[in-house]
Amino acid sequence: MILHDPQQILRDEIERALDMVLVGGWYCIGVGDGHGLRGVLAFDHIRRDDCEMHAAGRAGFMTRELLRECGRVVFGVLGCQRVTIRVRKSNIRVQRAAERAGFTHEGEMRRFFGDEDAALMGLLASEYPYHVQRLQAQNRSCA
Repeated sequence: MILHDPQQILRDEIERALDMVLVGGWYCIGVGDGHGLRGVLAFDHIRRDDCEMHAAGRAGFMTRELLRECGRVVFGVLGCQRVTIRVRKSNIRVQRAAERAGFTHEGEMRRFFGDEDAALMGLLASEYPYHVQRLQAQNRSCA
């Protein structure tokens, strides 16, 4: 079950899970089951052109359904043209998962996590796999 919480209700819990403070306008999507919250995606620094995405949760919470909903929220509801993530450089597993979701490695930020560099990754609305598939299907139906 996917939960939306653009309000203050879960903010403290989400900030604890992410070990950070959400800045500016923010929006969260959570994944729940019969045992509670399995994971959360939080979006902050929301501007027309970009937002930052942060994730925390138990293994396996990042499903295709959640990725589709993520794109719908970022590119549809929030109206952003891109989404940015920063991942610990040593966390190759998450970087590969982000690449499978369509993110591109754009550079590194030295000492971003204090003790470690960050891999900077981004995804444009025009590159989002589920968005592109939908547009291609619409174009075929118009032909």
